[in-house]
Amino acid sequence: MISDVPVGILLSGGMDSGTISYFASKELPNMMTFTGGFDFTKAVATESFLDERAEAEKIARLFSAEHYEDVLYPESPNLVIKNLVWHLEDLRLGMSYPQYFLAKLSSRFVKVALSGTGGDEIFGGYPWRYAPIASLTKQDEFDKTYYNYWSRLVKDDEKKDFFSQKSLKKMDLSRPFKEYRHLISPMDGQKPIDKAMYFEQKTFLHGFLIVEDKLFMAHSMEVRVPYTDLELAKLLNAMPDKMKFRGNTGKYFFRKTMSKFLPKEIAYKKKTGFTPPERTWYQQGRMDYVRETILGKRSLARDYFEPEFLKKTWHESITGKKDQRLLLWSLFCFEWWNRIFLDGERKDDQNS
Repeated sequence: MISDVPVGILLSGGMDSGTISYFASKELPNMMTFTGGFDFTKAVATESFLDERAEAEKIARLFSAEHYEDVLYPESPNLVIKNLVWHLEDLRLGMSYPQYFLAKLSSRFVKVALSGTGGDEIFGGYPWRYAPIASLTKQDEFDKTYYNYWSRLVKDDEKKDFFSQKSLKKMDLSRPFKEYRHLISPMDGQKPIDKAMYFEQKTFLHGFLIVEDKLFMAHSMEVRVPYTDLELAKLLNAMPDKMKFRGNTGKYFFRKTMSKFLPKEIAYKKKTGFTPPERTWYQQGRMDYVRETILGKRSLARDYFEPEFLKKTWHESITGKKDQRLLLWSLFCFEWWNRIFLDGERKDDQNS
């Protein structure tokens, strides 16, 4: 926390950022915390628990922090998509616009922010991912199950329907699995949980860190991530599984330890993530600009994807038949990536 400029905390309502707030409050006499929230008007039941603003405010009050929050709405992504894609440059999975707005908010007050990114990947915070693979000691069984889990946009058996004939002629559809095997092969012969955590630290966490760094740098800010300290990671990776998770409880010993310093409802709070209620927004017809972009003439003329598959994807999302928000977001970003880096459109300085 040594810095010549003001330092703030990126605060969710969970234990990772709550822990950082606890320790930071002992070093920062005028601590500032920053939280993002969303419009949860008539949210579907599966998303109503995602709003963490109340818990974040509770943590901020507990440590006498000066607390700021921003609320995002269905039209918010469309306001910043050009700048978001321009700053990220390469394509990344996940709705990263909440981090963009959080960076914009916090940049008004501080130049350095402490983030809880990495807590789940280092401490073992995804028990629902570990449970299906825990007993899969045979390499082929593990690979089939784990690779299928990470095929999050389009499954292998759908790709011939998803991509256009022009695209398929230039593709090696087996490449994603080959890349997966290349990344995870150093862990062949190790325990399934160790394989999973290794893979997620090398890929999932790596992506988080790049996105966060780029979006905060876009606002002339530095993000510091205490949980990715090398010595801490080495220590935790050497710990037995039973200390990291038990049953459905991830980060077991971490939660048990911090329950002495944080309210128990925070220390043992179920993970939610910084996730917008987009299933609700799509079903309410409040994100039609996504459809207009990915099914517009300009996008379809590129002939990357089969239009009927895109239409089916959109219909599944707005009717609630299937959660397709990750794929829709990726298609939305990809079209804007084409417009900016291939067509030469400029970023929007008014919404930077």
